[in-house]
Amino acid sequence: MNRYLQVSFVVLLAITIAACDSLGPTPTATATLNTNTSVSDSFGKTADDFIDNLKAGVFTVCKIAEDDPTAVFEFNGSVVSPRAENNGDLDPIFLSDGECVDFWVPATPGATGNPDTVTVTELVPDGWMNDGITVYSLEEGVDDPIVMEEAGPTHSGPVLRGKTGCLLVYRNSKVPGGGEGCTPGAWKNRLKKIGAWDLTGYATGDLVNDVFNAPVVFDGVTLLEALSLQGGDSFDEKVEILLRAATAALLNAGHPGVDYNLTPAQVITQVNDAIATGNNTAVTDLATQLDDWNNQGCDITNG
Repeated sequence: MNRYLQVSFVVLLAITIAACDSLGPTPTATATLNTNTSVSDSFGKTADDFIDNLKAGVFTVCKIAEDDPTAVFEFNGSVVSPRAENNGDLDPIFLSDGECVDFWVPATPGATGNPDTVTVTELVPDGWMNDGITVYSLEEGVDDPIVMEEAGPTHSGPVLRGKTGCLLVYRNSKVPGGGEGCTPGAWKNRLKKIGAWDLTGYATGDLVNDVFNAPVVFDGVTLLEALSLQGGDSFDEKVEILLRAATAALLNAGHPGVDYNLTPAQVITQVNDAIATGNNTAVTDLATQLDDWNNQGCDITNG
């Protein structure tokens, strides 16, 4: 996950006020920005492009999420500026692995020492974790970037147009998990008898349509009853097959003793998205995937 810029810089030991400085991290004495791939392959920019941005006071955000290059991550932000009309929330941005965006470009500079203060927060999706933020910034009048490691999804820092700027590289990886799952039959019979439902966050009498956005034909059907749905050829009958697998998946994901491949929120989202397509193939494909995961085996021997 060390895919930053394929170039090295030496940072001065004497550090004054730096752009994007914050209370948490301590700037490193030597910053080596190296990577397994070229700069252009990583972010589509050269190292000089980033340095030029920093010198211009541009607040840039980049994303590294190599576990799934198709995943999209949302960032929200706000700015507090000496120019009151610029204060407030910024439009959210959406980035995938290897993408960057100039999150904030200050307007005409204000008085010296009165930079804009930009705050950016990553909304970490279910199933992912934030591995940290690498902050690259410049001291005023110094060419070498300052590198600081951050652990959280939020960073705040000052940006003054034409004076200082920063580059934030957000790194994410998937939460380790998967490899276990109990079948619908197990949840309907053995696991119900030993009280395993009690640890899932769901009850046998909970209604399917209080959890999933299923067709109205399933109004009044309980989660326990969903485990016995049979299916058929029509769309609603294909949804029966999905709901049987989805209910077991939901219980697997919710039980602390089952290392399932998805979180409960991910199960619900994927099921609702598949049903919303109105497409038989989308529904049956997801049902097949969930069924495969539900048949991985589990070792719950008591509730």
